[in-house]
Amino acid sequence: MPIIDTRGQLCPKPLIMAKQVFNTLEPGQIMEVLTDHETSLSNLMNFFTALKAIPVSEKHDDGWHVYATKPLSGHVEPVNPEAFCQTSNATPTGKHVVCLTSNLMGKGDDQLGALLMRGFINALAEQDVLPSHIICYNGAVKLAIKGTDTLTSLITMENQGVNIILCGTCVDFFDIKPQIGTGTISNMYQITQILSQASKVIYP
Repeated sequence: MPIIDTRGQLCPKPLIMAKQVFNTLEPGQIMEVLTDHETSLSNLMNFFTALKAIPVSEKHDDGWHVYATKPLSGHVEPVNPEAFCQTSNATPTGKHVVCLTSNLMGKGDDQLGALLMRGFINALAEQDVLPSHIICYNGAVKLAIKGTDTLTSLITMENQGVNIILCGTCVDFFDIKPQIGTGTISNMYQITQILSQASKVIYP
């Protein structure tokens, strides 16, 4: 059983850590999350409930232990961890959003375009102020595939609270869902909502 220790971590980090492990579980498999913060406990319980994971919490001397079970069957809508973070101030309103429309940057030579996009994502991960969201649609969803030279930087940013949003229609079109290594597969309604609420949208 995977055990994730989120003690000492502030929201949304515990939810992001839990989501990353939950996505790797087999149907029926149980995971355990440790937290020492009552608000994080409430956030985790709400988060796992939305995932239909039937969460159970136990109080121990070292904090709370939350147990969640991956559903055996049935469709579960993609869940954004930050939406369950009661203490988070990171919302799309008043923050910039990066929108990636391709796995290439610019028009012209594809090899150069791939090199430029890798450089952009790696540089973005090193910025002092990160975007609230990175939206990937069309060919840009391929940037989140396991083994790509852009995945590590995307995971780094997600661990720092950036929401990586992947167009579900695009993922299905390219038939790459089993290969996705990070991010939340979403729909065009949510993407439109994020873009409309952003203070600024950057298209590299």
